[in-house]
Amino acid sequence: MKIRTGFVSNSSSSSFCIAKTFMKESQIKLFKSFLSKMNDNDDFCGEYGTYIDEGKHYFIGTIDNCAYEGINNFFKQFNLEEYVAYGEG
Repeated sequence: MKIRTGFVSNSSSSSFCIAKTFMKESQIKLFKSFLSKMNDNDDFCGEYGTYIDEGKHYFIGTIDNCAYEGINNFFKQFNLEEYVAYGEG
């Protein structure tokens, strides 16, 4: 997989991974809450939306370009963007 430092703009989706070791416990809880709210909002990304899975040591997922800005802003808000790896969806 090619590793990108940002969203792949010529694709309708992108995948990402962030290790929990770079996140404080409070950030993990906030991210889970953010994802829950995003998943509950049917208008957020339409029918296809975003798929994000939580493993023991990481979050990994595929995000549509409509979800990228919200998720990336979350990582920027907590100075985590340098720890996120993006790839082509």
